[in-house]
Amino acid sequence: MTCSYWLSLDLETIIALHPDLIVAWQSGNPAGQIERLRELGFPVFATEPRRIGDVPDLMERIGRLAGTGKVAMKASQEFRRHHAQLRNRYGKHPAARVFYQILDASVLTINGEHLISDVIRLCGGQNVFADLPILTPQIGIEAVLQKNPEVILVSGMKSLWPE
Repeated sequence: MTCSYWLSLDLETIIALHPDLIVAWQSGNPAGQIERLRELGFPVFATEPRRIGDVPDLMERIGRLAGTGKVAMKASQEFRRHHAQLRNRYGKHPAARVFYQILDASVLTINGEHLISDVIRLCGGQNVFADLPILTPQIGIEAVLQKNPEVILVSGMKSLWPE
């Protein structure tokens, strides 16, 4: 199970823009809408990096697909350099126990396979829900209290949801 209920795509606007390439979030964009765009003849590149180390290769691939390979190559090299700096800076520190909340409306978090969990590791943290089998599980407040995290991070997505 993944975060398949994410925001709906505005298909009319996308179609009206006549994009040369659509980059989709594999588990976050509605599969039916992505398939509809493909059926309409739009090139769709669906992706979902799971590790921060995958991002520079993805940048290069999207750059090639978009015809901006040189710019993407330069950006990916900078990304790799900065990633190495962060790894060196935080890699030797004891890991802080971290709870990451995706949505304010519900207690939705991430497991250890999510890209965000990899970023938490990079910055010296340990996701307290890394062992859950679902990529973006909904949990209860009691579960968070039981895990007793040292750090709580909230993504602040509340503004995207109706009150």
